[in-house]
Amino acid sequence: MTTTNTKINETREQLTNALKRLAQADRPSLSQTVKRDLLEMVALDAKLALAALDEPIDENVIDRATIVRVYSGKPGCGCGCRGNYSTNPATITRVVNKMNARSEEVVLSSGIYALEDDERYNWAYTYDSIGQNVDESSSR
Repeated sequence: MTTTNTKINETREQLTNALKRLAQADRPSLSQTVKRDLLEMVALDAKLALAALDEPIDENVIDRATIVRVYSGKPGCGCGCRGNYSTNPATITRVVNKMNARSEEVVLSSGIYALEDDERYNWAYTYDSIGQNVDESSSR
């Protein structure tokens, strides 16, 4: 399954290719055979774009590139007294991988992905959820 961002990027790329080829096919200096070939490629690009839109999306699969901070700690509090906030890339990757392995349990709210159970809270913050207020000193 693909994420929404991946699907949008694939579709955008296919449609961009189609538009480029369509513009090339409009040149008067091209032979009819070349124009026909370019238009066939435009049709193929459009079909590929539509196919990308038909792929299933798993909204809970977290795109690592969108995460700027994570929290991992014991249940009961999220201030940092029972766990740690981190902007460390390795820690972010570890937490995101853990969350993606249990993606059916992940909840997304206000740009924050949350995986919570009786033993641990794992939260992944997107840039949109915290803006530019990422405290680099909290990296561990």
